[in-house]
Amino acid sequence: MSLFVGPIHHWLFNKIKTFEEVEKEAIRWAEANGFEGEALAEKIFEKYGAPVGDHALEDIIDTGNIHGWLQEQISRAEIRQSALISEILRKDPKAVTALEKVFREEGQRIGKKFAQKEDKNTNTAAALFEGLHDYLLEGMPCDRVTEVINQDGKEVLWKTNQCLHEKYWEAVQSDVETFYRLRDSWIQGFIESANAEFAFYREAPLLQKIKRVEV
Repeated sequence: MSLFVGPIHHWLFNKIKTFEEVEKEAIRWAEANGFEGEALAEKIFEKYGAPVGDHALEDIIDTGNIHGWLQEQISRAEIRQSALISEILRKDPKAVTALEKVFREEGQRIGKKFAQKEDKNTNTAAALFEGLHDYLLEGMPCDRVTEVINQDGKEVLWKTNQCLHEKYWEAVQSDVETFYRLRDSWIQGFIESANAEFAFYREAPLLQKIKRVEV
């Protein structure tokens, strides 16, 4: 990566902040539903580091180690979310259904925000796929996690070449399948809010699709 803070760094930083926003909503939900979300978050922040919050990138980034600093923020965000969700579900496994709703609603909010951008096209599966990956956190660009298998105006099929999330869930003795269940809800919300004529489908554990809904 460059020695200077550039557009790609802001792009990645915004993906981290989007990831943190759903963490914030999960904390709010936990606080409102008897899980002491704020106290739990404080404990997790103390152990794994606080979110970047509303800070501007230039104000907090280590310009002497841009790549390393961004990777560290990704790791912190991932482990915080896995720890938070795991603690909630240890207290009540059934809470996963309510958390799916939290994630879906946050995805809807971001999908609507994307669709309202004047320079964004939401009329094809490829455009929605590109927009989704402006927000979805999948490691660093150099990780090359996502590979498109097939695409046209009606459908994009892609595979995830490696799971970058499992280690964070293993670190808190939890199953990464919970992560994918919740993130799928977020993606479904994003797509349906960006353009209700399309939907998201998981074809296999690491194979996903955005497709125009057949009427």
